[in-house]
Amino acid sequence: MIDLKLTIDDKGLTFKIPENWGDITVDKFSRIHQIDEYSTSVEKTVHIINALTDIDKDYLYMMSSDQFTQISDCIGFLNNEVESSGVDSIELSGDTFYIKEDFDDLNVGEVASIEMLLAESNNNLLTKMPELLCIFLRKKKENGKLEPFKLSDMERVNMFRNVSIADINDLFVFFSNGEQKSTVIMKRSSVSPKKKKKGKTGSKN
Repeated sequence: MIDLKLTIDDKGLTFKIPENWGDITVDKFSRIHQIDEYSTSVEKTVHIINALTDIDKDYLYMMSSDQFTQISDCIGFLNNEVESSGVDSIELSGDTFYIKEDFDDLNVGEVASIEMLLAESNNNLLTKMPELLCIFLRKKKENGKLEPFKLSDMERVNMFRNVSIADINDLFVFFSNGEQKSTVIMKRSSVSPKKKKKGKTGSKN
């Protein structure tokens, strides 16, 4: 993060501005994807800066064009892809969490939770990244296997909100590539299998 000092309405103010993806938390990453399309690029940029820096929108609209451009230039890294973290685990609160990668092997709790997130996000799961991490980041049991998902795992959401998006980028990329596949799995899992009709096993005399 960098400290940017600006004078707005005769007040000397200091704002903390992210300068790379490592400064963006999962929570703020999700907030970016919650921003709707706006009629002008300036309006959209205002909402993006507000989501990333918590600078009050009133201050942003009061800025001079040069000040606004200065902040916009600082967050130019958003135009680049998040660099790969190259890891499949992350240390949090003394525990190690690993990525679950098998979309073809989801238990009922995972299916139900993802279906709920799809409905709440209007199918834009990137707006629900903290919640997704609760589903796809797991601790390992003593035998080395990932712990099964339990609904109580969703209580980890506040812990995952403050993780840097750069630290879990591999999950981000993996989930983006698998999102369409997982949606198909959700639909398939919601359909009860049709019962086969029993054929005749013999003839009456």
